[in-house]
Amino acid sequence: MAPAAPAAPPPAAVQAPVLSDAAGQALGGAFGKAYGYVIQQRVALPPSWAPGDVEDATLRKRLEGPVRDALRGVSLPGGTDARAAGDALLAELIGGGPLEGLLADASVERIYSNGARGITAIRGGAASDAGRFSSPAAAHLVATRLLAAVGIEASGGAAEGYLADGSRVHVAFNAAGGPAITLDRPRAAADLGALVGGGVLSNEMATFLAQAVASGRNIVIASNDVDIRFDLIGALLGHAASTLRVVAVEGGGRLPSGSGRHVQLAAAPGIAHADLVRQAVKMRPDRLVLADARGEDTYVALTALSGAVNGGILGLDAESTDDALIRLVRQASLGVRADDGPLEGLVRETVDVLVQLLRYADGRVSVTQIVDVDGEVQDVFTGLGGFRATGHVPRWVSNAQSLGHAVDLSIFS
Repeated sequence: MAPAAPAAPPPAAVQAPVLSDAAGQALGGAFGKAYGYVIQQRVALPPSWAPGDVEDATLRKRLEGPVRDALRGVSLPGGTDARAAGDALLAELIGGGPLEGLLADASVERIYSNGARGITAIRGGAASDAGRFSSPAAAHLVATRLLAAVGIEASGGAAEGYLADGSRVHVAFNAAGGPAITLDRPRAAADLGALVGGGVLSNEMATFLAQAVASGRNIVIASNDVDIRFDLIGALLGHAASTLRVVAVEGGGRLPSGSGRHVQLAAAPGIAHADLVRQAVKMRPDRLVLADARGEDTYVALTALSGAVNGGILGLDAESTDDALIRLVRQASLGVRADDGPLEGLVRETVDVLVQLLRYADGRVSVTQIVDVDGEVQDVFTGLGGFRATGHVPRWVSNAQSLGHAVDLSIFS
């Protein structure tokens, strides 16, 4: 018997042309006319759309004529092809509109869309213009279609969820000029060795942080950029022992799944981050991760790490270690009625290691400080003017050794 012929690959999704601002403004009325035809003729549009969805060729063919009719009399700016303009309108009517090409581009890390006025793509930390929707109505249609793909009905002022490919979708409908859409794209977890090779931190720093995770220390990673923070946290988790059960809250698709023992809890409508942290604690994690501490969740995580969980990582926005400690106290105060004094004590008793990570204006990323938080804050490593150890050895190192954890003392020399 002859072997069966391989199945033909499914047709690729058609990607919409990128509209200039002038072209988008000119097409706003045309979209309204084409959508009016859809309503009048009761055309059933696709209720949802996600990256990789195959376009309905029959529906596209049915709508091509009405779209051409809607474009009659429209004065397109120079350089704008009428066929491309029609394809852009069709993509908004039946697919993801101008987001289609961006979501198919693996180099895109984040997408911002401010109503119809403009779309921004983030690649390697740099922002670039990436077209626009033809109208606020088109942006609204695509936004509701994206939310439907994650199982959410667009009924409130804002909503968020995750697409099948791991992209986080957040839509704020009550934004001026149309819905504001934010898309965080999933990407492969950073490798700790690659970060060392890229000059983000030294090999000694990486060894120290890996040892801290393995021995159940509580680590705070502060940064002025959320993506580089997620990279370092993801690299540390990827380097962690496969036997550890890690529960991470709201990773935005950026943290590794590890050996299958790693769990990520994602935000959903009506569920606060603090509640997610509480549920994470009930899942008996070996390590608890809150990669983007914001408010009340900071207090819940700190109290859990001070007793209920044996070690974890907490990330937040800060540009210095002093700033990070102050922000931890202030954010924790949102979760409990207490003076700063007791909360400062909770922070200093709970946190073992504080890492300061910075992205500079030229795009360079570097760990600038790693400090031991043991009552008195002391530098263990500095990254300003070159990576070097200060010679200080944290007290918890000897405890880790007594429990059988391998600790390389030469990194402190």
